[in-house]
Amino acid sequence: MDVPFGHHVEKKAKLPSAILRRIRRPRVHSPARSSLYSLAAVAFVGGSIAAGGGHNPLEPAQFGVPIVMGPHTHNFRAMVQELLAHDAMRVAGKDELAATLAELLRDRGAAVAMGHRAREVFEAQAGATARSVEALRVLLEGGA
Repeated sequence: MDVPFGHHVEKKAKLPSAILRRIRRPRVHSPARSSLYSLAAVAFVGGSIAAGGGHNPLEPAQFGVPIVMGPHTHNFRAMVQELLAHDAMRVAGKDELAATLAELLRDRGAAVAMGHRAREVFEAQAGATARSVEALRVLLEGGA
């Protein structure tokens, strides 16, 4: 699927600070925010450019959307490492963000492949709560 506004993205990629000033983050809370990711060609997961620690990268991963986060990902360190290990996301600072997003929007093949890998990581994490509850149950019952 071609991105209809690809030409404009290339021009804007030269002015990352102008793009960042024009981006308005909708005040949408999870799970509503999660479902919006299903409409995205690429997802920038917020809270990670500044030292906020980032939001959950599994939200866009569940929809097979390629993920970009800033360098401050300590809130989800293990998950970010897992996604990076599978080439399922990219990390970009504020100076590289526009170019990284533009690259993924231009190269749909690479973006789709990255999104598929992100979905695979998400699916591998599915059931983690049930496994944790079972492990706790065994421990509490004196087993193991």
